[in-house]
Amino acid sequence: MTRTNIYETEQAIDAYLAQHPDAPVHTFKAMVTSPLLIEPRRQALMYDVGRLPTDPAFGLQRQTQEALRTQVLKVMADNRLDAFVYATYDHAPARLPRATTGNNRQLAPVLGYPALAVPGGFSSNGLPLGFEFLGLPFAEGTLFKAAYDFEQSTKIRRPPAATPALK
Repeated sequence: MTRTNIYETEQAIDAYLAQHPDAPVHTFKAMVTSPLLIEPRRQALMYDVGRLPTDPAFGLQRQTQEALRTQVLKVMADNRLDAFVYATYDHAPARLPRATTGNNRQLAPVLGYPALAVPGGFSSNGLPLGFEFLGLPFAEGTLFKAAYDFEQSTKIRRPPAATPALK
């Protein structure tokens, strides 16, 4: 799993929890080590414990993010693009509870740009597929319009067969 905010997570959550003295936990570390947290999530979050924005690697990460932002903005400007559209996964989804790898939804969190996931159809075995629209900074309205236009023009969205109709 790619994580983009490992150096800010603990400090931010500790600050938030400090504003809520009645919370069931008082620190990020206490939250991560709580027996109430499911094991896969604990393992993912444990990596963030003890990492701070003062770590030298954080500065390098920020420089790399800024270089990528510049490249994406240049490609979008050079090609007069309002958004990128890509599949949310690079393969058909697995049936639950099996874990699915190949998540393509990492670009927006790394860039800090808005993104919107939409239903994109169904695999050959009937499982849902999706697309993510990635937009320019502060272009959420453009993403909503593009997603709505996509939904209206494709009419792909449909409720799961196991879901009862609403009254």
